[in-house]
Amino acid sequence: MRDHCCAWSDRTRWAIRNCGLLLLRSLVDCVFGTSENKSSIEAGWDGKTTRIHYHKYPTLPGVLVCLLKSGQEAMRPGLQNTRGVEAVFPALDMIRRAGPPDSLRSEIQELILGYLRSPVWHVREMAARTLCSCLLHEHWLDVVEALLQSSFPKIDHPGGHNQLHGAYMVLKFVFERMAVVMPQGIAGERLLRCIRSIIKLTKTSDNLNRIEAILWQATTLSLPAFRCHEILAAHIEVINLVALHELDHRIQGSDIDRIAAAVLSDPNVSVLVSASQTSPLLRTQLGKLLVYHHVQSRDAYGLRGIVTETASVDVNAASAMLEAVSTFDDQLDSAELCQLYLDICLGSSSCELRTAALNRLADVLTRILTSNMMEGLPASVSLIGLWADLREGSLNPSLSNAIIRSSGPILSAIMRQETGQDSSSRLARWSGMMAAAVKDEQVRAAKTGGTSEIQVG
Repeated sequence: MRDHCCAWSDRTRWAIRNCGLLLLRSLVDCVFGTSENKSSIEAGWDGKTTRIHYHKYPTLPGVLVCLLKSGQEAMRPGLQNTRGVEAVFPALDMIRRAGPPDSLRSEIQELILGYLRSPVWHVREMAARTLCSCLLHEHWLDVVEALLQSSFPKIDHPGGHNQLHGAYMVLKFVFERMAVVMPQGIAGERLLRCIRSIIKLTKTSDNLNRIEAILWQATTLSLPAFRCHEILAAHIEVINLVALHELDHRIQGSDIDRIAAAVLSDPNVSVLVSASQTSPLLRTQLGKLLVYHHVQSRDAYGLRGIVTETASVDVNAASAMLEAVSTFDDQLDSAELCQLYLDICLGSSSCELRTAALNRLADVLTRILTSNMMEGLPASVSLIGLWADLREGSLNPSLSNAIIRSSGPILSAIMRQETGQDSSSRLARWSGMMAAAVKDEQVRAAKTGGTSEIQVG
């Protein structure tokens, strides 16, 4: 079996290689079965459950090693084909889902580390996810820290940028997985020391082999390592993960605020969020970090400015920033939150972004109204202007639903600030809109599912 699985990986004919991949896929299905749900497959091994009894398949560890070695041969400098790498995916997937066999754990881990240098993003990502399954133990941070610190001096070597990017992905994936399956394995202070040491290492002079004992807060991100947008995005994503973890667990007194400020202290970094040439991934992660920084510094005005500025450049990044803002709702002033969402709704033409902002606005208005803290309500003239703008702008089904959902809180906020005939007429028009919306829903449901299930009061 081992010889059959390994012999085809370097064949020039696609048909032979494809048959070999089908054989491997059948082997994976035979070992794991086909009844596992998608979420469990994507999550990978939890470090505890025995997914494969390797002693029942004595040749399987050797097959995995053979496949991993064959893929590394194809990654040698000067080779442009990816034939051998194709065979690696089933092997990586099996280890990712079941963990490595104990008999060859060290050898397999070393072989997987080699794929972090791959020029193919998907290969690096798959290797990082597989290493995550190999590192679900109490000494994981020692391995990751050594990996990161050994990657920086190799930044100018062939594949150096790829290896550093892969090392950051390993840290990200292991941190995410440990937070779920082994929360006690995340020692917050040790992790912060690891990130601090990385920052100090990358903020020395151009000679990466000389580490100077200088204040990392006062240094700049001017090295080639962080000129690569993918590496900088991965670095910031780890900081965002730690910040969110500390927020969820209410960890106080950490250095993550200073770390975020150190990254943003360089003007060449802070402007990347709105620069047109910035990669989408970096813009998204940098936008999240800016949200965290402005929230922690209680700079609501600056937060509004950076979100609206990003919305004019990248809708997806702005949506991610709005999602990040929602996690800090309890730390922000309700009036400032309302103004932020109003600015997005009035300043953006994107239906997706306006939908997200409207839904958030509805949540904040509902919270204000139920708590009777009327001083946090936006001025009625602003809400009336928003309603008029929504009626005249472009629509899609999601935005239409968001308008209907937010109409109640918006109308209630307006009526709390008005009395008399205007309020009565607005309530009558809103009632008519709700009746029309119900009728439209009945017609749509009748076309798609029949009228027998539609019974209204």
